[in-house]
Amino acid sequence: MSYILDACTLINLLHIDEDEFLLKKLRKIDFCITQKVYKEVSDNAYEKVKLKPQAEREKYRKYLDEQIALFRTSQIQEDDFLITEEDMEQILGYTKRNGEFHSVRLAFSKSRMDEKKIFFVTDDQPAKHLFQPVLHLHQVGYIEDSVDLLTMFFWLNEDFRKVHYLDFLSRLRSEYARGVNELTEMLRTYYTNFPKAHLRDPQRNKLRELIDKIERQNFKGLSTLWEGISSEKKFPELAKTLDSYKFILDLESDSTDLLEKINTRLSEMKSKSIFTAIKRG
Repeated sequence: MSYILDACTLINLLHIDEDEFLLKKLRKIDFCITQKVYKEVSDNAYEKVKLKPQAEREKYRKYLDEQIALFRTSQIQEDDFLITEEDMEQILGYTKRNGEFHSVRLAFSKSRMDEKKIFFVTDDQPAKHLFQPVLHLHQVGYIEDSVDLLTMFFWLNEDFRKVHYLDFLSRLRSEYARGVNELTEMLRTYYTNFPKAHLRDPQRNKLRELIDKIERQNFKGLSTLWEGISSEKKFPELAKTLDSYKFILDLESDSTDLLEKINTRLSEMKSKSIFTAIKRG
């Protein structure tokens, strides 16, 4: 099996891991990343450092430095791509040349050169729903997420116990749930203390709508509303707050979102287990 990982998935693995347990499992499988994804990880993995207690920040930053540097060897160079950016845009009908775009481009290239289907792993739900039909049409491969990757780690590694599986699923849920709760509280405070000179500004109503969406965990259409607020230059503090929590946009979906999938899996595991070749606890 050949895997291509997106930035959001790598960042999530970095944040929920403990003593490199997951990253060591990752290094055992056949995986690669694009140069764009490596840059996105380097640019965005440190956002949560500022959310850590002050005493832990320097140690956590050093940990990220060391682990991200190891991803450099997994990069695929531009010369190894079979399909051009322009041809990829035509196939996808998508022109934003971000990490997901180049990861799908790499999946197309590897599937044809290696003559096998590829697993593209991303926790970005909008990207997942946009690109899955295209990968299916061209028989390039499949799109999975961190829940699927953790499941694969579980059945593939004898030292990956069910207790580890449940713990990492819970950690992944907490990464998003804690962020949702923290952001909701911060936005509520900003809304209550909205600058008096702008109380009638349409942005205040949009902010109220955004708060309602996040509180109800109704993530459909979240990015449009989010970007409309964060791009308003009159409120730089609000834009900065949203930028720190933009990983929540991964949850946007027209169907089952990532939080719902994690909760469902945790519930299933109360009475079920994942089949493994060798029975273990």
